[in-house]
Amino acid sequence: MATNNNNPYVQEATFNKLEHESKRLNVANPTPPVQQGSAHYIDTLHSIVLTQIMKPKDWAPPANYKFSIKREIVQKLCDEVINLLKEQPTVIKLRSPVKIFGSIHGQYGDLMRLFKQYKAPNDSQNYECDIEGLDYLFLGNYVDRGMYSLEVICLLMALKLKFKDQIHL
Repeated sequence: MATNNNNPYVQEATFNKLEHESKRLNVANPTPPVQQGSAHYIDTLHSIVLTQIMKPKDWAPPANYKFSIKREIVQKLCDEVINLLKEQPTVIKLRSPVKIFGSIHGQYGDLMRLFKQYKAPNDSQNYECDIEGLDYLFLGNYVDRGMYSLEVICLLMALKLKFKDQIHL
């Protein structure tokens, strides 16, 4: 096996050794990719986002700001939420009681403080959640002005995917 001089991370193998490469790399039976649009795919997608950015108890503005979610994940999240919103009616029926949020404007810290004080819809971390007992309505003006518009919109889209009948955008 020789190393490619142009890129040290690429290795060349002769044709007669290719059948043994998967054994050497320990990938004899790779798991098939998760089917896009499947329930497991959507669960994985919203879990990735919620795990990284839903932190109502311990969120603080980062010293060196860098958005933590990869572009590909954000694109897939957008695609799935668009598909979900196309399926749902334009006029929605809400069950009472309802928590109503308006004009977030990218103020992610404010949203985290509201979730911390008045409970959050997500139950994936160890804090109180109330999604079973009420609906959440986010009226718009999700982004602009604030520094954390990407966090706000990604969080809302992930929540919509996870709780499609209780989160309303």
